[in-house]
Amino acid sequence: MVDPQKSKICAFKTLIHENKHVILYIEARDLSREFLLSLCLVLSVIAVLTPILLLASVKVGFIDRLRQDFIQDPVFPRNSSWFRRFAK
Repeated sequence: MVDPQKSKICAFKTLIHENKHVILYIEARDLSREFLLSLCLVLSVIAVLTPILLLASVKVGFIDRLRQDFIQDPVFPRNSSWFRRFAK
């Protein structure tokens, strides 16, 4: 016996697949007519993701390097040559 819910989902997927160009056209037209709203949406996503990506890159780059060096040599080096290594 065919599940009616499953057949509705298959019919919906087929409808979307057959009309992709129409759906993309309608989406592009909507975005172009609501340009200011679309711009605000894109800028808000960028404003949220930029600090997260920046902090993640600092953690992966600088902090993990300091942590690995500290694990290898627990005595914190106090000479300036240690700091020059990170300036490169």
